[in-house]
Amino acid sequence: QFLYLIGKSRGLGWGVRMLRRCAARCGGSGGAGALFLQQQRADYEPALWGGAAAEYERSYGRKMERYAAAALRLAPTASLGDVLDVGCGAGAVWDALCAEGDLSCTSFTGVDYAAAMIDRAARKVEASAPPRLAPPPRLMVMDGQHLQFDDAAFDTTVAMFSVLFFADKTRGMAEMARVTRAGGRGLLATWSKVQDMEWVFYGGQALVHVLGGRVPKVKSDTGAKLSFQAFTEPEELKAAMTRAGWAAAAVTPVPLEFDFAGRGELEQLYLDMSHAYPTLRWVFDTFPDGERAAVREEVAAAFAALVHAKTASRRGAYGTLRGVANIAHATK
Repeated sequence: QFLYLIGKSRGLGWGVRMLRRCAARCGGSGGAGALFLQQQRADYEPALWGGAAAEYERSYGRKMERYAAAALRLAPTASLGDVLDVGCGAGAVWDALCAEGDLSCTSFTGVDYAAAMIDRAARKVEASAPPRLAPPPRLMVMDGQHLQFDDAAFDTTVAMFSVLFFADKTRGMAEMARVTRAGGRGLLATWSKVQDMEWVFYGGQALVHVLGGRVPKVKSDTGAKLSFQAFTEPEELKAAMTRAGWAAAAVTPVPLEFDFAGRGELEQLYLDMSHAYPTLRWVFDTFPDGERAAVREEVAAAFAALVHAKTASRRGAYGTLRGVANIAHATK
């Protein structure tokens, strides 16, 4: 994951050198650009997302629920009608609906293209479905780029960062618009710049610190973006929503902070991220089996130390990580 995005601190050449290093370990060929496409495709593989569903929920669940609550608050009314959660993951939007007592919906449907994510979300729903909700919530394995619902089937469609990991992001947004009723609303979240996603930014610096000296120098030859870097600018996201068929699109930056009580919590966060996010897992998988765990732990320790040194003074916690989401809200 953190191969290209640290260009601000080490230059794009570092990212490409790391890509070439991984190519050599994997026996790959075709240059850094070709290898970049290999790891980028990992973002779009349902099996890879589902293969680390537990780690994903531990590392991102708390963040996703709080961002989902912020997104739902941008809806014009507290009654959301029939809700569709596209790319529902482990159930963050459902968690937010349950936690925010004054929000309500008539029905709830969650879809995700990773079956293991649906399984985790289903366990949450079974444990917390309010008895007043009829019909019962539905959770379905489905690709958000090809929604198997009739036109105008929902009042509110939500996508918390999931569209970023669609191969065809515009189609995903357009499918959300297609299944939303006239007068309904769409809520869609993307990430801001890397520097505003501190778990990514400091994670990248830790990776550079641990592995940077082992990388041979080569010339940079690619400038592509990683998936989560799409629509980092609010105006870019607003324009994409408009092109996809949404009206009156607006984007609200939502900054949130997350406290960590000790070094162990931060190390575990990094270890979980290194399994949960396909392109980051892909980096560590290039190491031989006997080295992989030790390298992960070394980077996790560097990450925890860096976060503590940079952020402990903010709120009195051992470490605090800040993240800014761009949340688009639009009507149909």
